[in-house]
Amino acid sequence: MHNPTLSHCQFPLQPPTFLYLKGRIFYYRYKLPKRFASGCSTKEIRISLRTAYQSQAVRMASHLHSLTTEFLERWTMGDHDDFTENMKRIAELRKFLQNELDKILDAPGKRDLPPSHIRKRLNGYLKYQLDQEAVSPEPPDIIEIEDEKGHVERVDLAQVSEEIAANLLYNLNTGENFDNDIQRCVFELVKSGVFEASEVSRDNVDGLTRSFLAMQISLEKIRAARLKGDFSYEQPYHQAEYTPYPQIEMPTEEATPYLSELIEKYCIIKINDGAWVQRSLADHKNRVTSLLRIIGDKPIHSITRKDMRNFRDTLQKLPPRWREQLDKSGLSVEDFIEKHKNKTSLSIKSINVIVEAVSGMFTWAMRENLIDRNPAQGLGIKDTQQDIEKRLPLSDDDIKLIFFNGDYKPDAFKNPAFYWAPLIALYTGMRLEEICQLHCEDIYDENGIFLIDIREDSADGLCDKILKTKNAKRKIPLHDDMIKFGLISYRDDVIKNNQIRLFPSLNKTEKSPKYGKQVGKAFGLLLKEKRIADGKSFHSLRHSFSNFFKIRNMHTDMFRQVFGHEIQNLAGRQYGDKFSIKQIYEELISKISFK
Repeated sequence: MHNPTLSHCQFPLQPPTFLYLKGRIFYYRYKLPKRFASGCSTKEIRISLRTAYQSQAVRMASHLHSLTTEFLERWTMGDHDDFTENMKRIAELRKFLQNELDKILDAPGKRDLPPSHIRKRLNGYLKYQLDQEAVSPEPPDIIEIEDEKGHVERVDLAQVSEEIAANLLYNLNTGENFDNDIQRCVFELVKSGVFEASEVSRDNVDGLTRSFLAMQISLEKIRAARLKGDFSYEQPYHQAEYTPYPQIEMPTEEATPYLSELIEKYCIIKINDGAWVQRSLADHKNRVTSLLRIIGDKPIHSITRKDMRNFRDTLQKLPPRWREQLDKSGLSVEDFIEKHKNKTSLSIKSINVIVEAVSGMFTWAMRENLIDRNPAQGLGIKDTQQDIEKRLPLSDDDIKLIFFNGDYKPDAFKNPAFYWAPLIALYTGMRLEEICQLHCEDIYDENGIFLIDIREDSADGLCDKILKTKNAKRKIPLHDDMIKFGLISYRDDVIKNNQIRLFPSLNKTEKSPKYGKQVGKAFGLLLKEKRIADGKSFHSLRHSFSNFFKIRNMHTDMFRQVFGHEIQNLAGRQYGDKFSIKQIYEELISKISFK
């Protein structure tokens, strides 16, 4: 095989000598000195880097090159050319590379790394590479490669990326070349600082490598789309939760920070520790920032119990969505309260959520030795209203008025999600965000029954789904009505348009970190249009699903599995298998009738 060389400069810099193109893919190559390779059929070391992009290839090959030269410096060269000895040396070199990997995997002081951290770090690394390539000189769509015989091949780089993605997916599914993939993965991610050596272990290296391959598949697919002029394909990847790369150093702690500083530190720590997810950051931050809005910025050691009682009492006088209204009004908190004193105020539940959030922040500050007491502890208000009184399902008449009076049709909605999401909620009891973040691959046939698979993991490489609890991971069979309404046909049409997500037109941003916000708002407007009583919302659909089975005395363990709740009795929770899709369909889902 002749080594092809570039006849046209399609990259900003000439490739280093330890890189070469074989066909369309960069390889790491180290040509052994004559004395090392004498009498041996192996003249050089070659390792596929599985990329057509020079910047990525240089990053991976540089580390391999430094390891190779470091090892060769240890060899003592003789005057004789011994074939057997040189073969041993080559074997030792390969062993040396493996030992470097073992050093990382077996290093002491390993730290557990939750899967969510791995996902967000790789998402950050993917985003970094995409951002870097976006501002770098773009390679042309077509390049020409000339081999030593003068033969020229015209190569479509988009096609190259698609082929690389297909090969990576094949390896991911079959496990072929997995040992080599582990080496590539660990060397690149540790060398690049995406992970520390203490975070990569024999326990997690297989999963880390599979996640790394999935990230590379996504990267190649996005490159192919960019080269074709399609920049919409990558948008869901930019919206996925991520940890910034390179890592951002935490601000240094001071003895007595101000409240505003404490809030910033607390939020950063909660995200980095995995206690909060990016999509919920705005909600969490709004709660603790409420204290800053009401009592003002001051050193945290000076915040008293009296301040906290005043904070709680002030919340009881504020209306729902008070932050937005206060910002628009330009009034002080006191004047704003006076203006709204005869209007609906925050519920006891909302007040307690805010007070508990602030108390949690002060508890953390105590653990960090920033304060010696929690001034907000135990300031919650007793709520005498029963939980069941707070839940407002849609009545049978409401459901008929919304869905079955003849005007609930796809063409009546400007966004397909506004039509499909309420129907899915009605017939499955799924939460709003669970529905709106679905991928096309999450709806499929299992043994003759179509179902929705509610999960965080994805084979398509897009990691943007978040589940509320561990019990939220579940499978729900589709009711026959959903098939008749055309959900499967809709999914197939979305797939034909090369979309990953079932509702690709739904977006989330830093300020609005949930896909479902638009859908919830649209359904709320529909309820107003139908003049359905206040206090009902999209979440009422989930309560309606629950209520259907409750009044029939069917709140069984099977129902709890479908509803995403923990099974209450210990035996049912810890022993035995989950209920089968066939059993759930026949004994639960098929019984639903709203018409």
